[in-house]
Amino acid sequence: MKRWRSLLLGILLSALFLWFALRGLDWSQVGVVLRDIHWEGLALAAGIWSLGLAARALRWRALMGFRTPFRQTFHVLNIGFLINNTLPFRVGELARAYLIGREDNAVSGWAALSTILAERLLDMLAVVLMLAAVLPVLVVDPAAIRGGALLGGIAVLGFCTLLFFAFRPGTARRLLAFVLARIPALHRLNPESLLERVLDGLHPLTTAKGLFGTLAWTAVAWLCSAAGSWVLALAFPGLPQTPVMRAALTLSVVAASFSIIIPFTLASVGPFEAAAVFALLTAGISQEAAVAYALIWHAGVVITYAAWGVLGLLALGLNFSQVRQGAAALGERP
Repeated sequence: MKRWRSLLLGILLSALFLWFALRGLDWSQVGVVLRDIHWEGLALAAGIWSLGLAARALRWRALMGFRTPFRQTFHVLNIGFLINNTLPFRVGELARAYLIGREDNAVSGWAALSTILAERLLDMLAVVLMLAAVLPVLVVDPAAIRGGALLGGIAVLGFCTLLFFAFRPGTARRLLAFVLARIPALHRLNPESLLERVLDGLHPLTTAKGLFGTLAWTAVAWLCSAAGSWVLALAFPGLPQTPVMRAALTLSVVAASFSIIIPFTLASVGPFEAAAVFALLTAGISQEAAVAYALIWHAGVVITYAAWGVLGLLALGLNFSQVRQGAAALGERP
């Protein structure tokens, strides 16, 4: 799809989701809610989100077999988040793989991509578990429950498949040989070399240290995401501090996480707000309070991630154009 078409599609999708979230809204009441915010709560939430980034960097380092220093891993992760919030199609994932692969740390770009796939599956599983935890407290549309269960099943199946191939690389090689025997044209893509790099990226999951570190830091990262949303709610005097409200805030983290599946929008503007408002309305608060919270939450997360991403670019002596071109080159490489 040409760039202008993807940009237009992203704008249309953002507008559609924003219409769903904002229709019938009394903007004067939103202004009242925003005027009463305790901004120090947003600063504290930003600190918790930053701790979540550190936990994600530690998880990624564990997935890569601890072959990269934390400082480099942290900066590269943050640059990837910055690009994901700037360009559509999750280009930041390719940027992360390119930046890790260019350093002398024995991790190739394609091996890094396999670890990023494992991350996404673990994240999907984590948010489904969070959804299961809040369902007894909230009244949620059964369709949303079925969708969450489906995604959870996909995450479990996908991660178990990765684990299986990590422990049984010979099976993966035989499966590839079977496919190549029937589709010889695939040899042009050099899939054997690609498979070896992917298996190299999965190997840390076969060690107790790598697997435990991956699971533990996944839990910490998502605990930080939930805690950040709870702390931010303290900045809104009108939001009730009840178990139902905390469950709705947790559901908002789940819903916002699902919203990034839509790849065309910039920084998930539109889908993020609609998902967050849908979740918060389950606690019985007004649409105006839900929209005000969603807008401040999304802006706070984007600014926090962008600040760490810019710091990463400066620390590694890179500019945005270099990273974008490197990511594009990796995406075109067989």
